[in-house]
Amino acid sequence: NVSMDDKYKEDSVTMRFTIQVLNRLHLSRVLRGLRANTDVFRVIRNKSV
Repeated sequence: NVSMDDKYKEDSVTMRFTIQVLNRLHLSRVLRGLRANTDVFRVIRNKSV
């Protein structure tokens, strides 16, 4: 699932992804891969309740 803010700020946009991972190791690899991308400014994990 992907959602995006309607308001664009300069050259960046906020995108929200809902993903499913197998375990914490898988999650850490996904987040590390995203952070390694030079076009990505910030990656935040929101814990589900």
